Amino acid sequence: MKQRRQTAILSKKNSKISLAVRYKFFFLLLLTLALMFDTVSRQSSPELFDNRSLPEVPAAR
Repeated sequence: MKQRRQTAILSKKNSKISLAVRYKFFFLLLLTLALMFDTVSRQSSPELFDNRSLPEVPAAR
């Protein structure tokens, strides 16, 4: 009886852990896709290669 109770508790813990891992995986996947989209959309922007879009830095004396 005691062994059966421990098995039930362990299977509950395992299902909770697997659910948490699944949520973290999907969250990291979403962040990765957002980063990839941001990188691709910025590269296609012509403003990145325009020197006038950069602020002027005064020369150090």
